[in-house]
Amino acid sequence: MKKILQLKEEKGITLVELLMVMAVFGILMIAIQTIFTVGMDVFHIGREDTKIRSQSYIAVENIMQAIRNTPTTGIELRGTNGTYDEIVLNSLAGEQGRFFLQGNQLQYEKDGTQRMVAEGIERLEFLVVCDSFAGSYDSYTQATLRIDDSDDGFANLDPDIKGMVIRFENVAGSVARYIYRKIVDYGEDWIEIDSDFASGFSPTNRNYAIGNTYQIYLRTERSDHLQAKDFTTGVTPRF
Repeated sequence: MKKILQLKEEKGITLVELLMVMAVFGILMIAIQTIFTVGMDVFHIGREDTKIRSQSYIAVENIMQAIRNTPTTGIELRGTNGTYDEIVLNSLAGEQGRFFLQGNQLQYEKDGTQRMVAEGIERLEFLVVCDSFAGSYDSYTQATLRIDDSDDGFANLDPDIKGMVIRFENVAGSVARYIYRKIVDYGEDWIEIDSDFASGFSPTNRNYAIGNTYQIYLRTERSDHLQAKDFTTGVTPRF
């Protein structure tokens, strides 16, 4: 009889208490799942960002190293309408290699063999930083490929100028584009370039500048989580 009375006095779990426990447990599970999902998203975004940066660094480093190992006279920029998206490198031994963008992949071609250097790249562009000498020339003679300037400003230039690049301006509306040509010889009041203006347009004025630092501009592709990133650096080849 005592055991029966004890059983009657013991209280069980009510339905309300059970529902409350289940509700708290559900909230905890939702919170844990949210934290886990956010953590995984952050992890994937970070991994994707690291991959994009890594590919960009690989691309830029390969191009910079190739330019450093190439004499200035052996570098050629290729493109259309003043935008140069390909660089050709000719070594002293007569070997030729070139970097160019194919789809979203940076390709390097040498001796007929092509290999992928990096991927995930949306845009590639080459420029020349022309800050060593600038002015306005008097005339250009296509037969001799000479730029004439009567102020004798070229007499004081460094002898290594023969390996440098001259830039001519072309302005279409409000957009300035440039023609780059290598300098092959010069005097006190003239500069001889390596070819005529065969890039599809001619200078609209007589402004020019001289330099030898090649600028590499690279933009990565935009993904679902990340904005496109821009990378710009300059490199000077050896004379």
